[in-house]
Amino acid sequence: MKTRTILIDFVAVLAFSLAATAQETTRKTTGVYLTAADYEAGRLSFEGDSKSKGHKLEMHDVRNKPYIDVTHDSAKQRYAKSDLFGYRAKDGRDYRFVGNLE
Repeated sequence: MKTRTILIDFVAVLAFSLAATAQETTRKTTGVYLTAADYEAGRLSFEGDSKSKGHKLEMHDVRNKPYIDVTHDSAKQRYAKSDLFGYRAKDGRDYRFVGNLE
């Protein structure tokens, strides 16, 4: 009976450890993919911590503007959505631009 309890405890600790490791490896950076080749290689341009004050992506999707604003190292630049392949949002998901929409 003791062996079974120890085994169950061990499995529970292992499961929680794996879950914590999975959360730590979740993407915490944002940036833009300039080309499809960059996307395939996982190479983000203007990559930065999504929680940093000096880094921000503004999609302007409410008004469907044809550009995005990228603030990286506190310098703000504007890029046409048609010139970019896509971006990684702060939720860790990758999006592709098609026309002026994600």
